[in-house]
Amino acid sequence: MNDQQISVAAGGVLFVNHKVLLVKINYGLLNGHWMLPGGLVESGESLEDAVVREVKEESQIVSSPKRIIGLRSGVKDIPNQPQTGIYIVFELEYISGDPLADNQEISEAAFWEVESALEHPSVIDLTKEMIRSSFKAGGLHSLQDEIETQNKYLSYQRYTIK
Repeated sequence: MNDQQISVAAGGVLFVNHKVLLVKINYGLLNGHWMLPGGLVESGESLEDAVVREVKEESQIVSSPKRIIGLRSGVKDIPNQPQTGIYIVFELEYISGDPLADNQEISEAAFWEVESALEHPSVIDLTKEMIRSSFKAGGLHSLQDEIETQNKYLSYQRYTIK
């Protein structure tokens, strides 16, 4: 039996009028810091559905995934057992809404000037790295054509480099 602890999270980089959406965390080690909106993928939920849900919950912004621009893999040193953490970051397309924090996990949600976000000490380094990554060509793009699989999926999405 495998008792390994694994967490999978999805986050999003969303630009509107040359500004990037950030949220201010009000709990844990990141309390008071700004980062990309996102969070844990729930059981039975796709990465794409998770990032759309989390961005909406944390900021009231409706979006849709365009491409995967980054991935973070790590093992946290937590009491009793290490935890594998996987974080997938999407570039998102804006659909609607104005930033409004949920006032639970998030104390503020706002669009930042990109340069300010990249220079500000309260914006976490991984967020800065993912913002920079979104300006690069490439990334993993969603494939829309159907392929045949031998397994039954409730949700199935493929990404490749274009």
